[in-house]
This record gives sequence, structure tokens and C-alpha cells, in this order.
Amino acid sequence: MDIIKRKTDGKQLPRSARTLLKTSRKATTDIINVGGGHYWYNGLQKCIIDYFRYIEHAISISININIDGIPIYKNSKSQFWPILFNISEFPEAKPMTIALFFGNSKPESLEEFLRPLVNELQDVLMHGISVNNHHITVRLRCFICDTPARAFIKGVFGFNSKNGCLKCVCEGEYSYESRTVIFTSLNCSERTDREFRMHLYDRHHKTVTPLIDVPNMDVIQDVIVGDRLHLIDLGVMKRLLNGWRDGSLGFETKLSSQQITDISTMLCNIQLPSEVHRKFRGLDFVSFWKGTEFSAFLHYASIVVLKKYLPASAYHHFLLFFCSITLLSSNAYRANWHVARAMLKAFISEFMTLYGKQYITSNLHNLQHIVDEVEVFGPLNTISAYPFENSLQRMKHLIRSGWRSLEQVINRLSEVDSHEYYRT
Repeated sequence: MDIIKRKTDGKQLPRSARTLLKTSRKATTDIINVGGGHYWYNGLQKCIIDYFRYIEHAISISININIDGIPIYKNSKSQFWPILFNISEFPEAKPMTIALFFGNSKPESLEEFLRPLVNELQDVLMHGISVNNHHITVRLRCFICDTPARAFIKGVFGFNSKNGCLKCVCEGEYSYESRTVIFTSLNCSERTDREFRMHLYDRHHKTVTPLIDVPNMDVIQDVIVGDRLHLIDLGVMKRLLNGWRDGSLGFETKLSSQQITDISTMLCNIQLPSEVHRKFRGLDFVSFWKGTEFSAFLHYASIVVLKKYLPASAYHHFLLFFCSITLLSSNAYRANWHVARAMLKAFISEFMTLYGKQYITSNLHNLQHIVDEVEVFGPLNTISAYPFENSLQRMKHLIRSGWRSLEQVINRLSEVDSHEYYRT
């Protein structure tokens, strides 16, 4: 740009790309020290105002908030813990960054991490936001997080605790066969927002969460467990495929090496529809499959590929899972969502018989809760972490060197935000 400026009459051209991209000059001053690392709070209201800066009418929006951790280097413990959100009514809008924590572990203080967000939500949810003299009504829809992050933001014990279920009072037991906590009970009493706020679940609570101060939030219902990415695709579907391939679910359903080769050949030869952007890889690469590959396998290949190779009992058991997830993936099947509930409970119950109760971990247990969430929030794709997971990877790639990683990301995000806006 400096060369162009000297060789032409470009008097109005800036000398630096930072000026052209409106890069923030105050990244360092906006960062504060908190327990375990450094914290930058960008602001929910600022993100909404920036995105809707050209709006010409009043609107109402509902937001999904995501909190997760992501390692940023292969040779260190450094990690980001961003607070992201997207707008349910505008799926074309990419997730935006409310805050970003940088440290060698997750934030030490839940209060320091969440309090700025909670304080802002109290104002935004009650009064809305004014942009260009047009009012934007904001509603909190839900929190979409993976299992460890859910326990962290709620201040409760994790999934490997005997009282770790976020939705019901089912008490787990330690299995010496699988060396993990299992949850074999069905139809246990549901946890309630009122009892959670009163701190009545002694063996469930770990600390007090700032989320109880968010206006009109149901702390039990609005922190979902039915995340499509982590529960279905990278959870149950991955567990089943690994179990059949390696025999870790029992030798009756273990695939032989020849069957694995035949299935892999079939998968590699499948012609997928245009909406599936990643071709299948063989079962020898299952450990490297992405969530979208497990999702595509479940919906497009599984019932055809597995029919010939799984025992009849295991195949018909899998059909319960396939049919229920298919029903819960579209509003077109809303009238049959109650059927999906019965199918999932039968799937969990028969899982104990077919494979053994030692495999009923928290992921299997949580399947019985997803119908309740779908009935409140909509199909599984609307409560999925996929958009946020993509944003986490993009954020990681914004880092150009190992020096001042947090400042680098803040500057790159400010450049992106200056060019992202609502288009009528």
C-alpha cells in the first residue's frame, strides 16, 4: 500500500493494512488479569450493535451462548476459553465473541469468568438494545456446551460423578468392569430450577454459579445436554462404531478384519449428496473421523452398510437409535416425537441386555433427556455446537506467532467485526 501511495496520486490511501482494516489499537488495555490467566471482555451488547448497525426496523432475537475450551499449541498447555453466541433467527450470521480467556487451564474463578456476562444479560434481557432509534428485543434461548463445560458453568460435579446428571436425580454407580461411573436407572425424578437455586442437591453442587442471576433463566432446562455434535455424533455413534470395530462392546458384535475391509470399501464408493461435503473414509480411520462424518454415516450409510454385517439383534437395536434421531432431526416429524422418546428408552434398556450395563455411561443416559429439549427448543440441528466448533477452529487459525496470542486474536476479531453486518 505504501508503494501504491508513492507511485500514484493515492492521497486518501492509508499506509498500513491496520488502518484499512480498522484494527483495534487498545487490545492490551482491555485485557485484565484473572485467576489462572488473562481475560478480555468484548461485550454482548457491542457485538449486537456492530452487527445490526444498519438496521432499519425493530426486531426480536433469541441468542444461543456457547462456552468451551480449545488448546492452541501442540507443545504447551496454553488454551482459549471463549464465550460465543449466535442468533437463532439469523443462521447466516456467524457466531460472535463476547469474551475470551487465555491461560494454561480453564478459568480458576467461575465468578470472575461469568459475572461480566451475567451483569450485561441482566440489562440487555430486561431493556433490550437501541440501534439507529430501532429497538432490538433480546431473549436468551439456551447454553450449548460440551459435557465438561456444562458442569463448569453450572458449578456442579462432572459427568464422571455419581450425581453428575444435569437433568435428573439418577444416582450412578461405579463399574469395576468399565472403570467408570454408569447410570442404569430410567424415569428418575427431574431436577427443577427452584430446587437448584435453593442448593438442595447437596451431592450435585460444587460451587454457586453466577447463572442463577440471569433474568428468567431456567438453569436446568436452558443448559442443554442434547448437543448434536458431542452427544450423538462424537458420542453414541462413535462409541458404537469403535465398539463394533474393536470388540470393545463385546465379541458377539465384533467385526472381522474382512468385514471391516468390505465395509470400508463400500463407504469409500458411496456417492454422497451435495450437502455432504466430506467423503467417507474407511473404518480403519474412524479414530480420525470428524463429527460430520459420523453424522453422514448415521443418516446416509448406516442402515444399508451395517445390515449385512451386524447380527440381527444388534442391527434391529441400532435401528431404534437411527429412527429416533431421524425423527428428532426435523420439524416434519414433530407429531411423532413421542415415538422417538419411547424408542430411545428402549434403546438404552436393550443396550444393557445386548452389550452389558457397564457401558451405560452419561452419554447413553442423556439420550432419554433429549426429547424434552427438542420439544422446547426445536430439532437437534438448532441446538447443535457445530457452528461454534467451526468458529473455535477459525479463532485458533488467527494466531500468527506464539507471542501475545490473546492480543493477536483480539486484533483479528476487531478486523472481522468491522466488516460483518446485517444485510436486509
